[in-house]
Amino acid sequence: MRRIFIEMGQGIALKGDAVIVSSALHSCCLIGAHNGGTGEFGAFHYPAEVLREPEKHKKTLDAMNDWIISLTADQIDFIFAQAHDGYGNVSGSSAEDAKALRKWFPDHGHRGCAGTSKTAVSGAVMRKNGKFFTGRETEVLDGVKNVSAQEDCSNLTAGIHVLTGGLECEIFGSKNP
Repeated sequence: MRRIFIEMGQGIALKGDAVIVSSALHSCCLIGAHNGGTGEFGAFHYPAEVLREPEKHKKTLDAMNDWIISLTADQIDFIFAQAHDGYGNVSGSSAEDAKALRKWFPDHGHRGCAGTSKTAVSGAVMRKNGKFFTGRETEVLDGVKNVSAQEDCSNLTAGIHVLTGGLECEIFGSKNP
C-alpha cells in the first residue's frame, strides 16, 4: 500500500489504492473525498479559520475549491482535530470551523457532503480495493500489510506530478499557506 504525505494547506487527488496522511491536526481538519464512479479520491489539509477569514486565506480557499471540483466527489468526510497537550488538556477544531465546512461544500454545489465526521490527532484517508476509508491513522491502517515508505509530497508545487512507480496525482495549494 502506497503512503503519501501532504502538509497543511495542500490537497491531493489521485486514482488507485493508497493512503494519504498529513501533519498532526491541532486545530485543522483533514477532509477526505471520493468519487465512486471514477475511482478518484483525495485529501485536503484544511487550516483553521480559512472559511471564517476568507480574505486572509484566498489562495487556500481557491485551492480547496479547485480540489473538490476536480474530484466531483460523491462522498466527503471530515476528520476534525482532537489534540492532547500531555497534561490532560484537549483542544482541536473549533465548532465554528466545523459548521463553516459542513455548510460550504453543499453551498458550493458539491454533493455527497452527508459523509461522516470523526476526530483524530493524526488522520488518514485511504482507498483500498475500491473502498474508501477515513479516520484515525492507526484505525485506517489497521490490518493493512506492506505499507510502503512514505512519499513526501509537501514540497511539490500545485499541478500534476508522477510519483514513484508511475502513479499520477494532482497537487492543489501549497504547504503552510
